[in-house]
Amino acid sequence: MSGPPCAVCGAPLGATADFARPRVPRLLNVVLRDATAARAVPTGALDYRGCGRCGFVGNVAFDGVEYDPRYLVDPSGSPRFRRHLDEVLDAILRRSPARPLHLLELGCGRAGLLRALSDRLGPGLGSAVGFDPAADVTAALPPRVQVHPRRFTAAACAALPARPHVVVLRHLVEHLPRPVDLLREVVDAFAGGPPVQLFVETPDVDASLARGRLHDFYYEHCALFGVSALAHALGRAGATEVEVGGAYDGEYLVAQATIPTTRSAGPPPPPPVADPPGPRLAALAQDAPPRMRRLVAEHAARGPVVLWGAAGKGITLAALLDPDGTSLAALVDQLPEKHGSFAPATAHPILAPSALVGLQPAAVLVANATYLDEVRRAVAALVPGAVVVSLDV
Repeated sequence: MSGPPCAVCGAPLGATADFARPRVPRLLNVVLRDATAARAVPTGALDYRGCGRCGFVGNVAFDGVEYDPRYLVDPSGSPRFRRHLDEVLDAILRRSPARPLHLLELGCGRAGLLRALSDRLGPGLGSAVGFDPAADVTAALPPRVQVHPRRFTAAACAALPARPHVVVLRHLVEHLPRPVDLLREVVDAFAGGPPVQLFVETPDVDASLARGRLHDFYYEHCALFGVSALAHALGRAGATEVEVGGAYDGEYLVAQATIPTTRSAGPPPPPPVADPPGPRLAALAQDAPPRMRRLVAEHAARGPVVLWGAAGKGITLAALLDPDGTSLAALVDQLPEKHGSFAPATAHPILAPSALVGLQPAAVLVANATYLDEVRRAVAALVPGAVVVSLDV
């Protein structure tokens, strides 16, 4: 018996879940000031299944979430992330030398990329337009930068200042149960004129599996890609000249493609991937929780244990490691808006890094090892005796 079709290539998925959890928070990146409300957040189910043909991993139990300005993701406090943003801009500008440059970003968040592009190009920027239902439009924007707090549709093209040279989707497709539909809508919106460059950035599911990051699998991320799956999704949508590579220390995939003058008919089905993600995810779901809980217990025997990172990975980790809120003393995050709030579902307090001085933890667990070096430097300055531990395998 086979399961539902893969959202990318259409091949049948497995009949049973590779990783399932009956109740998880629907939204992780929200600020909750009341512990009781944090414990009572709306929940959904995980039923992740991997595709043996293209390598896609999807949550077939996903039934949608609503994003609004209360949704808060902003990693710009990290020097490593800011370097990555510069690298993204470098890649965009190499591929799109037009000046003045016109750029459209779907899922623009707090407009970090659009602001950085304005700083970089100055008068060389023609327009930078973002769409995102979670966008905060109260903050002042640079000249020639616009943000619309709604979802992009093809009808919105009529409101653009100019035809874009570049369309960017960063950390958007993993939130969509039918990602090819949006990619096709974007291609259809701009096909028929001069070619438009397309950039897509998304987590690399194969890196998550290789590094033992079960905490990369959470409700908001209902669509996770490997190289083959992302390339095939873009090809099915009608994009051409598709190139997919790694970024951000291998944590992300970045695809560069072209929206052609004439829409492509799309590629044939890909050959089956050599190492299907489903069995690897099933093994990780069995092995990771007890391994990480043992690690917490070992360090908790010497004193308080805190978790650094209160975004998607950190909130998911807190629920995996300490669902009752009794083993971890707190979560720590650099984002000031989260200080004094509580983690969804577990109600762990979320503290500023400076709170470590009073807490004096024995160990600081790092939710995302990409930030390991900068966390080590920060902890050494605050609590020299604390051990900083990566949860990657």
